[in-house]
Amino acid sequence: MLENAVNVLALALAFFVLLNVLARLAFPRASAWLSRKTELGYALDDLRADPEARDRVHEWYGLSKEQYAEYMREQTKRIKASEVHEPFVEFRMKAFAGKYFQIAGPGFRVGRDQGPWPPTAKHYNIFFYGGSTALHPGAGWQSVASRLQECLNSEHGKEVRVYNFGCSAYFSTQEKILHSKLLAEGFRPDMALFFHGLNDYYMFEGLPATYGCFQEALGEKSRIERERSANRNFAAPQWGALRRFFQSLPFPLLLERAMQALVMKKAAGQTAYHTDVALDRAVYEKVSRRLVHNQREIEAVSEAFGVRAVFALQPVPGYNYDLRHHAPYQILKKAGHGLMGQERSGRGYPVLFEIMAEQGLERPNFISLADMQQDRAENLYLDSCHYTAAFAQDIARALASELVQRGLLQPGPSALPGQQP
Repeated sequence: MLENAVNVLALALAFFVLLNVLARLAFPRASAWLSRKTELGYALDDLRADPEARDRVHEWYGLSKEQYAEYMREQTKRIKASEVHEPFVEFRMKAFAGKYFQIAGPGFRVGRDQGPWPPTAKHYNIFFYGGSTALHPGAGWQSVASRLQECLNSEHGKEVRVYNFGCSAYFSTQEKILHSKLLAEGFRPDMALFFHGLNDYYMFEGLPATYGCFQEALGEKSRIERERSANRNFAAPQWGALRRFFQSLPFPLLLERAMQALVMKKAAGQTAYHTDVALDRAVYEKVSRRLVHNQREIEAVSEAFGVRAVFALQPVPGYNYDLRHHAPYQILKKAGHGLMGQERSGRGYPVLFEIMAEQGLERPNFISLADMQQDRAENLYLDSCHYTAAFAQDIARALASELVQRGLLQPGPSALPGQQP
């Protein structure tokens, strides 16, 4: 009897080891396949597989076919570790040195004729904040920030240098905190320019994209501390350590990925940010008031340190744009997808304008670019929400024109006593 039990256990162990060996060999391809089996993954696959997108996407990026292929290979390397932890804002872009995509150590994206770090007083320095539309997919010299620097250098007596602190998934709360951190570290740009609107409504709950990661990590830390305490006081085994070991093995990991893909696919359209979540007006009002509040905080802090704060409400696909000309949207729509959650800003902007009018917040340092797509019968987007290289240049020109016409490049407010670097 005992011998039979030992044989059964040995066979079970051997089978488990074999499963993990096979899972380890299959893991890279299987994991990548499973990660696409969500609505977001399916949508990206459908967009990339479409013949029109394949033939024209390099034009949307403003690159040749050869350059675009080289850029995508570079992106494959970068995406594996694109963010690092940053206190208070939770994450920022990781330093990366590529041909098309460069992130400097302090976290800003390098553009054409990038200024030195730290900035020098011989330049008119602009810190440019925003989400991934500010960061910009594509070549660094084609971002709104880099194009803005080019435009302003021909309009301003002092050489302008723009530092692009755009970061994927950032919204106004994180931009505000990052700006405060840089001021606290002694940096004093001449202007802090906030290019936002899209992500405030996309992340409508007001939680950073990595909120769940940190929540889970803190919960795990608490569990470990409880187990250690129990072990010290009662010699209780730390079963959590054994559980974590088994969860780290290839087969359980693959099984977990499969379950996640199944759950996420069933939940699509209900809770995921990248779906068209039904929201009532109260939510749009809350988001709009948060955006306004953040702008007022930024303005007050910037003024105290002698920095001019400027806010640019960015163009978004769901507001004043004929989606018949949005080529990626038409592809996604044909495949059963839509704007992937980016329609929310289009619904939120009218609410924002109402609140700003009620509070008398229409002021020279608030620039609305929301209407610049109106009557344009051409594709302006790379995907659901990111701008083509040509449209990014148009945005930069419009923004530069507004800055010059409104006299916003003149010296900013005087810093309060004791706030000079």
